[in-house]
Amino acid sequence: MKYDKSEEVANFCGAVYKTFRWVYFCKRQPAFCRAIVLIILSRLVIKSH
Repeated sequence: MKYDKSEEVANFCGAVYKTFRWVYFCKRQPAFCRAIVLIILSRLVIKSH
């Protein structure tokens, strides 16, 4: 399967945009953000065992 360069760039830009939006959201809602991160981490730990 061959990737189109423009598609790759679009995927990368989308990921960067989501990351920046997440960081901005975390700055405004630090407690809520921490809770979500803890939930995600605990799920990952449970899955790995």
